[in-house]
Amino acid sequence: MFTSDEEKQIEKVTQKHNEITLAIKTLSASLSKLEEISKSKEHLIETNFEQLIFRLKNRKITMLDELKQISILKKKILIQQLQQIKAHQKEVNSFKVQYEQMILGESHGMDQMQRKKYITSTAASLLSKDVNLHAIINPMLRIDNFEMDHAWIENMGKINSLNIPYPPHVHVRQCYATSIRIAIDVNNSDDTKDDSGDSRNGNSADAEDDSKHNHGNVMIQSEHVPRITEYKVETKREEADHRTDGSNSNSNSKWETALIIDNAQDTECMLRGLSPNTSYLIRVCAHNMNGWSSYSKCKFLKTKNINKIGQRMIYLAPTPEYQNKLSILMTSYFTKWKGFHITIGGKCKASELAQIPISTTELIQELSEFGEKKSNKKLWRIPNGKWKVLAGKDLIVLGLDDDIPMFEMASKFLESKQWTNVKKKSYHITLGLKRDLNREQIKEMAHILVDQEDPVKWEWVSVKERPDNKICWDQRFPAYQI
Repeated sequence: MFTSDEEKQIEKVTQKHNEITLAIKTLSASLSKLEEISKSKEHLIETNFEQLIFRLKNRKITMLDELKQISILKKKILIQQLQQIKAHQKEVNSFKVQYEQMILGESHGMDQMQRKKYITSTAASLLSKDVNLHAIINPMLRIDNFEMDHAWIENMGKINSLNIPYPPHVHVRQCYATSIRIAIDVNNSDDTKDDSGDSRNGNSADAEDDSKHNHGNVMIQSEHVPRITEYKVETKREEADHRTDGSNSNSNSKWETALIIDNAQDTECMLRGLSPNTSYLIRVCAHNMNGWSSYSKCKFLKTKNINKIGQRMIYLAPTPEYQNKLSILMTSYFTKWKGFHITIGGKCKASELAQIPISTTELIQELSEFGEKKSNKKLWRIPNGKWKVLAGKDLIVLGLDDDIPMFEMASKFLESKQWTNVKKKSYHITLGLKRDLNREQIKEMAHILVDQEDPVKWEWVSVKERPDNKICWDQRFPAYQI
């Protein structure tokens, strides 16, 4: 009744139904668990605050009692001291009255010598008494560690929602034979303008789906979600009968971890080690202190086939800006070669290209990225004192020293990738045919190429020589110092 392809399609719909049923059960269980945990935490909050209030009340009673006891003790000591001073004051006042009376002639039953002796002995006795006329204790009181810190109260017992990151968006920026450049978007926006404009790459169709998806979601504010610490990128080989969301994914293949990005700031990166001319699904998840997010929507991509037709070369060449600056001095020599350049990877035939696992575009991209990381984006320039103008039989060239690190590192890299015709010496920039140049032109070209005040910007260039001997400069990437 049905063809094998139709039966396969129906089988995948059944599989999708089972996945949806399982997802509904899982989410329903999550909702029940959330309700259970919420009630448990409510009870915990109530219990803890009741205990806290009980302890605060007990502490209040203890502090008031302690304050009362200290106050009573101090009051008793001060009253005793006050009574001693008053008794001493009474004695002094009595002596003072008697002394004044005796001075005025009252005898008090004593002769003059007896009165004098009484006055001096009584004065000595009064002065000998050690009565402290200053308070022997401090009447002040202070309550330590009792500042009412409202901030502490407001910050006490914060609710941790344990939010994991939202599923990020993944975009395929560039697709090559064995690698792709991806970008990860964590802003949860509906701006999903993608990659190359091909809806089969999960672009225009996904943009519409993402827009609907985001507008229908209730989003938790970003400040309630701890910052992302890393990303995980997974890939899966895919059959031809796919959909961009992976709903028709080949059930026989498995998701494999292709890359862990441990620096969350690196939201754009290269994914390498893919097979040429192969279809893949790609997805990403994010991690924070609370765990991994769910996966992004799958994106479909197909790596390019490595073109083995014709011969390939790798150049180090001035950017178009400086090629244009030099163009007024170009001779007929450049009709074929298209511009000034330094050959690093010499002609590699189709049979030799078959042994190289990646495309020439990817080779120069890796060279560019290696230099970018190693030099912190410092662009390469011809070093001072490392060049000289040389004249051959037919050509005038700007000869460059063999010991320039840029050349040595690039040559070793190409050799590691099985490039057979790697230049290791006699690096030079051809200025033109000897018969077409005069001294002033040669001097001007050399000045532009080695000028340190306005240094030439260089780039890696993938070059293809077709079977008809026509030269095509393909991809370009900045040449950073290696």
